Amino acid sequence: MRWSRLCSGLTLAGHLVENAGSTARDHLANERTFLAWSRTGLSFVAAGVGVFGAYHIGSHPDRGVEDARAVLPAVGLLIGNGALVLSTATYRYFRVSDALEKGQYRINKRGLLVIVAATAATTIASGYIIAKPVLIQSSSSTSSPGIKSTTS
Repeated sequence: MRWSRLCSGLTLAGHLVENAGSTARDHLANERTFLAWSRTGLSFVAAGVGVFGAYHIGSHPDRGVEDARAVLPAVGLLIGNGALVLSTATYRYFRVSDALEKGQYRINKRGLLVIVAATAATTIASGYIIAKPVLIQSSSSTSSPGIKSTTS
């Protein structure tokens, strides 16, 4: 079997559709939306990697591993949220593309709400996990209310 025959069905260029009405505009808008969601997903993945790197590399040499382990749940949440956004963007892109070819459009209310809720929850949880050691350290180093001021 020839190589070209094996790869004949694989094309990255897509297929041609008639540009009647707003077909091209709708497909290009779908691609822009996909790219925006992909950029957001990749940003969450990069944030997770950045948090891990900052705590692993930027911390005290003796406590570097300990600090990095403390933020692993936050790193996992950020990278997991990025993966969720990327997979949802890909799934949504192909569903909308198929619907547009049939002259329809699929409104996605539930999926959008799930993504927004998951992103909000993971962002808040990650922020808390990252800030928790700082909050504990600052609360233990504050002075008690009974200490007198030395200013006159």
